Amino acid sequence: MRIISAYAPQVGCTAEEKNAFYEDLEQYVHSIEDEEVLLLGGDLNGHIGEGREGFDRWHGGYGYGTRNEEGQRILEFAAMSDLLIANTQFRKRKSHLVTFTSGGRETQIDFWMLRRRDRNILVDTNVIPSDHVAAQHHLLVMDLKIRRPKKARARTGTQRIKWWKLKEQKDKVLPALLSCLTSSTGCTVEEQWNATANAIKDSALVSWKEHLQARRRSKKRLGGGMMRCRPQLHERSLRTNAGCQLVG
Repeated sequence: MRIISAYAPQVGCTAEEKNAFYEDLEQYVHSIEDEEVLLLGGDLNGHIGEGREGFDRWHGGYGYGTRNEEGQRILEFAAMSDLLIANTQFRKRKSHLVTFTSGGRETQIDFWMLRRRDRNILVDTNVIPSDHVAAQHHLLVMDLKIRRPKKARARTGTQRIKWWKLKEQKDKVLPALLSCLTSSTGCTVEEQWNATANAIKDSALVSWKEHLQARRRSKKRLGGGMMRCRPQLHERSLRTNAGCQLVG
């Protein structure tokens, strides 16, 4: 997860400063890997307005106030980066939309954004009117629901013995097992266990080699049959082609 805190130039700043800010911000946002969850929050010093005219995919339609030039720039940045403006996605009372108050003026200039493709993790946003995190600003909260990634089970490196396969080879494994048990008297439990496991694996290896040899013999027999059939197929093909030539 990547969390970005941004502070845009104020209304009185030059156009060069504003352009430089958004160019740097766009470049940084686009450098973040697609696999990461991206959250961008901050004071962007612009009014995006109540409606979402022209920006339906990124503005939820529940903003506040009237759009100005700086707000238009915010929406253009959101569209260029495909970022959803989180605190315009939910219908709220005015006190839960306004993020800045000064001299009787109430505006919405603080925003949370996230990638539009991650909108399913967005649960809610809210302004806490009574909590001031800075002079004249109100706390803007965004609720997300993110699942913890599943932890991959670490492999111990110990080979797994498929004991249930013993039923298929019991005639060969059982004598080796009985021999091992009768000859391992006086050993510790661990030594006896290792000897038993080794005896079973050795007998299974012999059985597997016999199985491979049987498959090779079967393939050879099938291969010989195919070789014997090929001249007949070739002769039949020649006859068919000759017949076609005569008809033609």
